[in-house]
Amino acid sequence: MTPREAARAGGDVRVELEAILDDMQWNNDRSRERGDPPTMDVAWIREELGLPA
Repeated sequence: MTPREAARAGGDVRVELEAILDDMQWNNDRSRERGDPPTMDVAWIREELGLPA
């Protein structure tokens, strides 16, 4: 299943995808606190998948 399919599927699959994106954002926030660049563009990924920011 692709990320786009997971985003459209809803239910537990979508919840899991959103949890993964939340974890990625958490890592980005920790990177910024250390002065490092973010590792993933989570906002762009959410936009591409049609998920709320």
